[in-house]
Amino acid sequence: MRKLFLLVLMLCCLAISAVANAAQVTDVKWGVDKDNMLRFVVDLTDAAPYKVEVNDKMMTLVVDAELKDKTAKSSKTRSNIASVMKVEPDGNRTLIKIPLSRELKANEYKSFTLRKDPETKRPARIVLDITAEKRVAPTTVAKGSSSSEKKGAVVSNKPATNSLKKPPGVGSSVPSVSIAAGGGSVDKVKSDKEKEKERKKLEKEKKKKEKELKKKKGKSVVKPEGTFATSGGIEGKIITIDPGHGGSDPGAVGARGTLEKDITLEIAKRLKKDLEKMGAIVRMTRSTDTEVAGPGASDVEELQARINVAEKNRSDLFVSVHINSSVNKKVGGFSTYYYPKTKYDAKVAKAIQDNLTENYGRDNLGLREANFYVIKRCSMPATLLELCFISNKKEEKLMRGNWFQTKTAKLIAEGIEKYFK
Repeated sequence: MRKLFLLVLMLCCLAISAVANAAQVTDVKWGVDKDNMLRFVVDLTDAAPYKVEVNDKMMTLVVDAELKDKTAKSSKTRSNIASVMKVEPDGNRTLIKIPLSRELKANEYKSFTLRKDPETKRPARIVLDITAEKRVAPTTVAKGSSSSEKKGAVVSNKPATNSLKKPPGVGSSVPSVSIAAGGGSVDKVKSDKEKEKERKKLEKEKKKKEKELKKKKGKSVVKPEGTFATSGGIEGKIITIDPGHGGSDPGAVGARGTLEKDITLEIAKRLKKDLEKMGAIVRMTRSTDTEVAGPGASDVEELQARINVAEKNRSDLFVSVHINSSVNKKVGGFSTYYYPKTKYDAKVAKAIQDNLTENYGRDNLGLREANFYVIKRCSMPATLLELCFISNKKEEKLMRGNWFQTKTAKLIAEGIEKYFK
């Protein structure tokens, strides 16, 4: 009898443990990129099985994980193929229902998973792409708007909410270009010949990157040179600038659909020009909207690829440009991070932070020590900049403008120049 009791107790404990460790759906996001591809991203506490069911004009992503808050939600999307997404709990499963405007062919959608990465604190994810309406189309933009505003959102980081409780348009990640202030102008449409030439060029570059990635498999870390200059003026110094995120990774997303990857790239481009005017030699980890490691790389491989650019070029300094985000929508300001692997990491971080905060009317959130992969693993002095908060409405509006991007780049360059004196 006692043995039977112990056996039952053990089975109960196992059952409770299994329930406690079961994966949960924490968020469901959607977005439309500039080529009109519709993407859905499901965030999970851990990896979970899933399947995609298509029945007539209804697509359902069935995830074998419980919806965390167990509340049905609905969110409007902006796509010709699907105008709404419904998230529903179904016992221990979660159903993401997508009513379609027409039936889909097998080659018009695809799904894949992304692993949980504790190092970068990214959750396990399931990604569903609907490419049925994918195209390249001219975009109407506001006069004087930055190129980051033209690209549109790839993935919204706003949780799906009940659309019946919101006025039309609220909660969408893609800004309406038809109501842009100041009037609009239509970009010149490239000829079919130019488009085809550009497409072939991109395909060639993609194949080349994939080939290089395969060759480097198992040898992804570039051996550090171990030498760097820290004084004598900025002229001739080799500086690697790393615009955060890129490609399939949008980074943080603002309420107006602003993407971190776009803002970081715009600031980095301006920073490159300013540093070159001062006599520095500048290398960029990326100069377009792309992954540095190439398609299919893990998060760690992507971060290491950025460091490799600095190591290959024997850089004297590595600067990673990011935009901050917080659940507290009121917090704002600048912060600069370093990892004390050399006595110069804190020095360059302080030089940049001081120059930014002394010349801006934004909060000074201070100098902070952190073990971020890119600033910890590279051999030369490095710093990671968090330039205001995309989650703060005022700062999101500010960072979208040419004035902010130009001034911020100038102040960073001046801080770097002071460091090398």
